[in-house]
Amino acid sequence: METRMSRFLISTRAQRHASQSMILEAQSFQTGSSNVMFGRKAIKKKRWNEIGVMCIIFYALFYSWILRQRSLYEAVRRGASTQPFHTKLFEEHDNSTRSTNQKRHNVVERPEDHQHLQFSKINDTPTLNLHQKSLDLLRQSKQRNTAILIKHPPEKHPIGLQFIHPKELRQRDFFSDSWLINRQRLLEIDESRIGIVEDAAFAAVGDRAWEPHSYSKMLYDWNDFCVEHLSKWWGVLQVLRGGDPGHIFDHVIGMLERYMTERVRPPPNVSSTDSSPLGKTIGMIAFASYKTRIQKHDPDGTKGRKLTAYSLAATIASLYQVGFARVVVVGINDHDMSHVQDAVNILLPIFDGQKAPSEKNHGHDQIYLVRLGTSNMEIAFVQVTDPRWISNGKIERNIPRAAIIGMRLAMNRKLNGTETSKWLGSHNNAWQYWDNIYLTEPDTILHIRRELLTKFGEALREGLSLFPHRLHPLPHESDLPTNHSLNPGLYLPDVGHFANIVTITTSTNSEKGDELDELSSDYASCCDDGHAWPGDDGWERKDGCRPWWTCGFHRIRFDRGEKFNQTALLEKHERLQLYPMMRLQNGIGAVFASTNHGRRCFPSKSRCIQ
Repeated sequence: METRMSRFLISTRAQRHASQSMILEAQSFQTGSSNVMFGRKAIKKKRWNEIGVMCIIFYALFYSWILRQRSLYEAVRRGASTQPFHTKLFEEHDNSTRSTNQKRHNVVERPEDHQHLQFSKINDTPTLNLHQKSLDLLRQSKQRNTAILIKHPPEKHPIGLQFIHPKELRQRDFFSDSWLINRQRLLEIDESRIGIVEDAAFAAVGDRAWEPHSYSKMLYDWNDFCVEHLSKWWGVLQVLRGGDPGHIFDHVIGMLERYMTERVRPPPNVSSTDSSPLGKTIGMIAFASYKTRIQKHDPDGTKGRKLTAYSLAATIASLYQVGFARVVVVGINDHDMSHVQDAVNILLPIFDGQKAPSEKNHGHDQIYLVRLGTSNMEIAFVQVTDPRWISNGKIERNIPRAAIIGMRLAMNRKLNGTETSKWLGSHNNAWQYWDNIYLTEPDTILHIRRELLTKFGEALREGLSLFPHRLHPLPHESDLPTNHSLNPGLYLPDVGHFANIVTITTSTNSEKGDELDELSSDYASCCDDGHAWPGDDGWERKDGCRPWWTCGFHRIRFDRGEKFNQTALLEKHERLQLYPMMRLQNGIGAVFASTNHGRRCFPSKSRCIQ
């Protein structure tokens, strides 16, 4: 009995122990499973943390890349040069290559090629290597913009014209307040985009995003198609200041008169302007007269009126010599017609012409017929009075806008017969007769290489829109009268870099690629320098000059004890020393260096061929 009982107790204890062992094992297993599960979660969480860190790093790198691209875009947009200053013709890293290319193309050396141009001691100031300061300016530009943009060669069009590659141009390079387009391109302009005066130029360039159209072109050789814009030039000379202390006003008038009498010629090899390559082109001038802002400087307005008449006459003469058969001067004021009459009265004796008012042009909107030999050109005035044409609310007066709207309505046959004849003349189906329109200002001298007129006509028929380079004349000592007393801070002195002036001529036959004499001072072309605006690069309005090219022009106040220091003056013109000094043989005779936005070209003895 006891034995059974003891066995039972032993068995019960063993079972209990076994049960407890199983429970402990189960608890141990559960604890182990939980630890395993916890370990897996930790590993997964760690991996997600690593992925998150990698994503953050990737996002940071991507964001920094976006910022870099945006900074480069902004640099290009504001005019910063983002390429090293070299081209196919100018290899700065290899002196032998550069020398060979310069000898082959007879090009003027870049200003930065001269490493040791010294100026002598002036006014007891120490000798200063001014050109080294300009080189430093270039070096700083390169440091600000480290991205290398590929140099794109010019586009060679089948008709025989060379255009600047689109990737070499900024939007502002197209701006000259002038363009030459065909009738269809005029009708495509969206007038609602023309809010300020400059919009009239850009509306023909590109779309609503201001991206240039594929058919918007600029010539690679500046001498093929350019304009001389005069108002900034005589603005610095202060020709409308009272008393004319520098005796400059009459000299400027004389330069305009010499241009018309000595350099303007009739269209080449044609019996009449109607048969010339651009004979069916209307030149449209958005007109406003000149007057001084300070009335005491020109109390009766005589000087302003005379300057207005001569600049308008010179502008019309430049349109005449390329074969335009009609010019429409568009104004908004009652007295504007009298300025047109003054300009015509200047042109008639110069051209030995005849003035024939047309009764078909209805009252004060008079047509004048200017004859030179067998060539004719109509000159008409149209006064716009519709306020909806003149302004869309952004500015009070926008004359280019009014001119474009009026011409578009006339071409679209949206005006009555009387109004249409004011714009288009008395030709039958005049809206079909005229093929092209040229828009410009009354102080802008047009230059088109004469042997290219036929090719220009072909380009317009193909639908290309052509935009001239806007040359920017600079006040220069060599252009002033010998007995002048102009303030020395208002012009470039004829010394050092600024004394090296070359003449751009049209005497060579660019069609055949003939070269000029290497020993002469004349050059046949001015080849575009591509994606480079060295003077404008890095300039900001806070630098104390507006715009960039005016940094050295400053009236010396002798009455306040200020002294003239030529060395200091030249130092302030360091940006202009980055450009060659040039003069157009068939222009008004003023020195220029660049466009007003700082684009650069280099003179060449032959055509610009790469």
